[in-house]
Amino acid sequence: MQRKKKAAEGFTLIEIKKHASSTVNKKNRQSGFTLIEMLVVLMIISVLLLIAIPNMAKNNEVAADKGCEATIKLLQTQVHAYEIETGNELGDLHDLVSGRYVESIECPDGSIPVFNEGIVSEPSS
Repeated sequence: MQRKKKAAEGFTLIEIKKHASSTVNKKNRQSGFTLIEMLVVLMIISVLLLIAIPNMAKNNEVAADKGCEATIKLLQTQVHAYEIETGNELGDLHDLVSGRYVESIECPDGSIPVFNEGIVSEPSS
């Protein structure tokens, strides 16, 4: 039988082949992720996204409301400045744009604040 042929350093060919294949298999197994590990990671990421996306939408709504409040405060300040400079009461918010006090009177969501008796208030929805 040729199974017991001696190779270099006293090992048989079968032992060398087994040793070589076992080291190659160990290297291949340790170098990457298994399919199950990848699926688990993808599931965790998808769950986190499902939690985060509704919160982002809510934050956008809150930011739009804050933006409208800031616009109203700016317009109220500019109405006061207009009345001081001209000595007249402001008839319409559009007079602020034509008088170059503000560039736009729209809120970030595109709505226009209400101006009534010298007071700027939120647009009715």
